[in-house]
Amino acid sequence: MSLRKINDISQLIPDSTVLSSREQAWRGLEVIHNFYSYSELSVPAYSSHIIAVHFGHPVTLVEKIDGRTHESCLRKGDVTIVPAGLPSKWCRLEGEEIDVINMHLKPDFLRGVAAGISDANPDRIEIISYLGKQDAQITHIGYALRAAIEENKAGSQLYAESLATALAVHLLHNYCATTQPIREYMGGLPPHKFRRVREYINEHIQDDLSLSDLAEVSAMSPYHFARQFKQTTGLSPHQYVTLRRIEQAKVLLTKTDLSITEIALRVGCASQSHLSKLFRQVTGISPKAYRQAQS
Repeated sequence: MSLRKINDISQLIPDSTVLSSREQAWRGLEVIHNFYSYSELSVPAYSSHIIAVHFGHPVTLVEKIDGRTHESCLRKGDVTIVPAGLPSKWCRLEGEEIDVINMHLKPDFLRGVAAGISDANPDRIEIISYLGKQDAQITHIGYALRAAIEENKAGSQLYAESLATALAVHLLHNYCATTQPIREYMGGLPPHKFRRVREYINEHIQDDLSLSDLAEVSAMSPYHFARQFKQTTGLSPHQYVTLRRIEQAKVLLTKTDLSITEIALRVGCASQSHLSKLFRQVTGISPKAYRQAQS
């Protein structure tokens, strides 16, 4: 295949995609769960940084990239990193299928995160390649994003972008050729910024809010906003927005005759079942039972 750069492995191996976040159109990254088998494979340069979490049985691979050769037995949870712009060759020595969660982190997103947290030049970021590294934080992020795709729920933009930002910061701190000093700020959000963000959330509760949206309202980088927001509220932005959706749903269930489906849409849920799941997680009962108890 004569491609200078590719977007995902399915361009080389059709029908290898198990799950994909493409329909969710998350900011900053795309996540694809791939399942395929090959003996040898030449891969053109990716347009994104690939952070892969092995999801299946052990398999021994040899990777040739950037003039170096690496061999590793990948076990479930092991991490492989392929920087954007580098072609690679792969050979499977032992094991059968490759079962992997591929997180495609966009270079522009990584540079944007870097510019918001560090004084270093974001255009000179160099991510280092790894094969079969154990990294509990990356593994957790990969599994969490895969679960978000599988649930296919509305309102996932904020959750996914928060994880993408955490992934980007982790890469900058641990997988760069040069150290990326991270600016840290102590304390929570100033009261006027928290008030502004709270009002924005209440006014846009029906929307698929993103971390970038909320950070922009507070005039902060997404990374620093998320950290200071949690220091202020004890909750992540995603957790806080979820609770606000449920509180608004309670008001509508009590004070209106709207159907539960209509209420779900008004508080930013994709469907009645999505609202019911969140509502039960927070309150322990269904929206219908809550409405009946209030009548």
